[in-house]
Amino acid sequence: MALKDLLLTPGPSQVPDRVKLELAKPAWYHRSARFRTLYKECRERFQRIFETQGDPLIFAGSGTLAMEAAIVNCVAPGKKAVVVSAGKWGERLVQICDAFGIEKVVVKLEYGKSPTPQQVADAAKDPAVAAVYIHLSETSTGAKYDVKGIGEAVRKANPNALLGVDGISGAIGMECPLDAWGVDLFMCGSQKGMMMPPGLAVLSVSAKAWKVIESVKSHSYYACLKACKKNLAANDTPYTPANTLMDALNVALQMIEEEGPRNVLARHALLAKATRAGVAALGLELFPEHPNEVLTVISTQAGVDSGNVIKTARDRFGVTFANGQGDMKGKMVRFAHMGYVSATDILAGMAVLELSLKANGVNVKLGAGVAAAQDVIAQADKSVTL
Repeated sequence: MALKDLLLTPGPSQVPDRVKLELAKPAWYHRSARFRTLYKECRERFQRIFETQGDPLIFAGSGTLAMEAAIVNCVAPGKKAVVVSAGKWGERLVQICDAFGIEKVVVKLEYGKSPTPQQVADAAKDPAVAAVYIHLSETSTGAKYDVKGIGEAVRKANPNALLGVDGISGAIGMECPLDAWGVDLFMCGSQKGMMMPPGLAVLSVSAKAWKVIESVKSHSYYACLKACKKNLAANDTPYTPANTLMDALNVALQMIEEEGPRNVLARHALLAKATRAGVAALGLELFPEHPNEVLTVISTQAGVDSGNVIKTARDRFGVTFANGQGDMKGKMVRFAHMGYVSATDILAGMAVLELSLKANGVNVKLGAGVAAAQDVIAQADKSVTL
């Protein structure tokens, strides 16, 4: 085990000391005025950061719970869901539909591809389509989806359809103003851009979505959104909340507001640019067609098992990257730069990536990737905090 560990995976991400200190405090009773005040503060911070008048709901659970809730509460029997599947998490949306017997239209693409707005709109033309589900960031491939463009195209094709966006890995680090872009259902998990350990799911629900939800009999008990809404007026939850995790979330969201959401976006964009400059300088290729700002996915050379590269980085140098998922396992290195990540983390990660690639037979010039990343950082706007 290395003396220090650096987590550069697409979840969980690094947790700031301020958040860790909050997590170390004693447990307290959740059915209290203290909790209702906390829940209100968290929800209001979320609304400000994501520029929405919608209702953020916070669950004890993983991001998959938010995905499930967004689907099972919004697609009634006889209605259809449109699902874009171009990676492991698109496949999960499909599997959720299958688990509840929800009829679906799948826009199926190769891993690493991003759908065009017209492809999604064409699938959504059917008046029976109640909702469209896409990603802000497809976590398995690092692909970026054009949420704004897709939303505009879908509304023209089917004005009644809801737009559901998986923001589980993209939230905070990628632009997505919910109301301006017409996002009706926005799904998040605490362990990525929100700089928290796993354990909380967030689902933001628009006024348009609530009208649909009220008319649908939910297939789920725990994830029933009508039950959540009954408790919103009192700033409470229908079931036991993870109140100590929510304390920590409140601190994390406060840190994001202190840095400034726009600066957070600029920091992520710059770190992504620096990472990709380093990858190019090493002669390696990016996997996705349209890379996003929170995750750089690198294709390893033929015959090189990315699992061995990742093992070397973790066991010898204490830096953890992520492997590919599904059919992509062993073929890619996922280098995340989301949440509580700085320029020094990127430079350290790039140096270790070089060493680990070389140790596994990839002919790279040590220092080339680091130098290229440094050049990007050196030329950056000085107003961006790194």
